Amino acid sequence: STNNGITWSANFTIESGSVDKNLAGTDDNPSSPFYGRSYCVYTTFSSPYPARCSYTSNGGVSWSSPITMVTPQSGYIARGEDVATGPNGEVYACWSNTVGSNPEDFLSFAKSTDGGVSFTGANNVVDMNGLLVFGTGFAPYGIRMNSFPRMAVDKTGGPRNGWIYICSSQKNLTPAGTDADIVMWKSTNGGANWSPAVRVNQDPLNNGKLQFYNAICVDQTGGINIVYYDNRNTAADSCEVMMSRSVDGGSTWTDIVVSDHRFKPK
Repeated sequence: STNNGITWSANFTIESGSVDKNLAGTDDNPSSPFYGRSYCVYTTFSSPYPARCSYTSNGGVSWSSPITMVTPQSGYIARGEDVATGPNGEVYACWSNTVGSNPEDFLSFAKSTDGGVSFTGANNVVDMNGLLVFGTGFAPYGIRMNSFPRMAVDKTGGPRNGWIYICSSQKNLTPAGTDADIVMWKSTNGGANWSPAVRVNQDPLNNGKLQFYNAICVDQTGGINIVYYDNRNTAADSCEVMMSRSVDGGSTWTDIVVSDHRFKPK
């Protein structure tokens, strides 16, 4: 759309066939060498089920030939890609990996410094133990739930400029407890290394309450804001929308209720 969404062009097929869980992002830094380039990431649902990326440099009129960012580990399926750009035009992508009907097992990460033309990365950068189990439903709601990672980058020019943050829901793996919690990893060196996960939600550990379905952004002051569903204050079958905020790079968190009523996920 060139008129703020009033009208839209015809669809453009980036890749045909069975593709899954696509997300997109745009390099919005005017000083970036790839300013205005948009990236779309997704899974191609044919063996070896890889995470793929394509980009447009002309506002979506045409797209690059898709490439595989990291070939999956044998037997695994890439799921739930996200993409974000860094302060100098870096392209970062992350996704989870599943095998069979098991929950998400580990996190993958890839990086491009040439505007999405090529990527380097690794399959298992941190361990996960997610919530996705096929055919059972996420108790007590009876809905399908996932632990797809979501990512944001500090581009404020402040003391944490360039830091990468990835959040997900998980359980039965430290620092999460026996019920679903939100955890976050961070990298201070462009994804070369990752910190141990921190538990984001601040209710008591192992209290039987659930935090899930997360998203993240870094605001103009460098604050990290993670939003998620939470039933700590509700009946088991209901939820509120909560936000946890950190202003010190994820060391400490404050939880805030942001929804104006409770609801039942169905």
